[in-house]
Amino acid sequence: MKALFSAVLLTLVGMSSTAMAQIYERCRVDDVLLNETVRLGRNAWARKCGFITPAKEAYYNAEGEYLVFFQGCYAYPNVAPGSSCYVHVPISESAACVPLDQLTKIGVCVNAFAPAAPGENLEEQHGELTADSLPQALWAYLHRRLLVREEANVREL
Repeated sequence: MKALFSAVLLTLVGMSSTAMAQIYERCRVDDVLLNETVRLGRNAWARKCGFITPAKEAYYNAEGEYLVFFQGCYAYPNVAPGSSCYVHVPISESAACVPLDQLTKIGVCVNAFAPAAPGENLEEQHGELTADSLPQALWAYLHRRLLVREEANVREL
């Protein structure tokens, strides 16, 4: 039983690491949306094309986030060598939809220029961050973000 638990845990951590690497690639390399107009345009396009609901769009917009996809990015075809991006994802609501079966949502990126919400600055809450304090500060931050997302998902249902 212990071996089964360990195998399941390692699988989950491995899948999580892969997904995080893909999100990192999109958010920091080939799908960086640097201003509010294009971020809002991406979310409006995703809503229009059936990738997210109007409630999700409103939530992402309020949080300074935008939807990213495994196979697609705005920069395509001008992407870095080795990128997994091979479909252009628009940043304008008026752009044509990409068929739902050609894109897979992998998560959201936070707009680089979105202001931090009150209480979101880790150093203000936990003081100077050190190697010892960072894991606890990040865990507290992620826990708050997860609770906010769960509340938004429940409201959407």
